Amino acid sequence: MSYENIIIGNREIGAQFPVYIIAEIGSNHNQDLDIAFEMIEKSAKAGADAVKFQGIRFDQLYNKNLEDKKLKEWFKKIELNEDWYEKLHLKASNCGVDFLCSPTYKRSLDLLCKLDVPAIKIASPQVQGDPYLLKDAASSGKPLILSLGYCDYGEILKAIKICENQHNKN
Repeated sequence: MSYENIIIGNREIGAQFPVYIIAEIGSNHNQDLDIAFEMIEKSAKAGADAVKFQGIRFDQLYNKNLEDKKLKEWFKKIELNEDWYEKLHLKASNCGVDFLCSPTYKRSLDLLCKLDVPAIKIASPQVQGDPYLLKDAASSGKPLILSLGYCDYGEILKAIKICENQHNKN
């Protein structure tokens, strides 16, 4: 089986190239922008090619009337402030690393596309359960990184088909 190389940022990725290292910052910044900036700086210093955050918002993923208080409180600790996207993107650029984020709802994807991020990483729950978000991400034309941990073989094939139907083989 042969694979075509893809380009993320200024890096070509493929079998004959060095590994593209993504530092997973996720939601581990305790809702503190300075900590997020520090994590970007340390990731860049450690040699990462990219930093990745999680574009999560409770009100975009769950019905507040159907979920318990514990879940709501937990989400308050992991949500990514939409006002930070541009600041994080700029900080990453200034540190010489790509800014990536896993959008979990349409507006987060739109914000990332507006920032012209070099690729979009889709988390496995969205690959498995949100074909509309996956279709929109694929239609952006950007390279996609799909996590498949939640997916069975049929769901993986479905995700590939969604991307191919949008003419995105990256």
